[in-house]
Amino acid sequence: MEWRGRRVHILGGSPPKQLTVIDQLTQPTLTGDPPADIVGLDWNGLHRGAQFGEFWTDSGWDDSGRDADHLMVRATVRHGLGHIRSFWENQGVWPERSVDRAGQTQYQPPTPADLHSSVCTECEDDVWAGLRSPFVAEYDTGEICGYCCYECYFTHRTRNHLEEIMGEASVYIPPA
Repeated sequence: MEWRGRRVHILGGSPPKQLTVIDQLTQPTLTGDPPADIVGLDWNGLHRGAQFGEFWTDSGWDDSGRDADHLMVRATVRHGLGHIRSFWENQGVWPERSVDRAGQTQYQPPTPADLHSSVCTECEDDVWAGLRSPFVAEYDTGEICGYCCYECYFTHRTRNHLEEIMGEASVYIPPA
């Protein structure tokens, strides 16, 4: 195979299909070809399936989330990712420790200083007029929204099917 002896990133295919390709590229050959150096892999199938309420498991797709209106795409993808991690752990190829990402930019959650308006995104009241500081959320649409209270945040997010860019880490909830 022309990919042996090279650094390879596997693009596409479910984990069992990726495993088959990894085996083909890394197992010894009769001709002594060097193994490929598998440096990464990815697959957008999780996101595609999650849009229909399905998540991947090592025994196939599970559609038990299809009728769960409370599950968002991000939560369904995250659930599928947990199954993928379990699959790779069972294959003995999941790293025992996390990769050290020192020096890489870390996500910074939104703060009230990120607001460009004092108008509540949901009810149009002044976000600074309440008993607590404004609630701020950053969505995967790239928008940062401010709210006068938790109820406005929750109502707006739910009604518009919005997902925070980093889950709960991208919501600023003021101290009580």
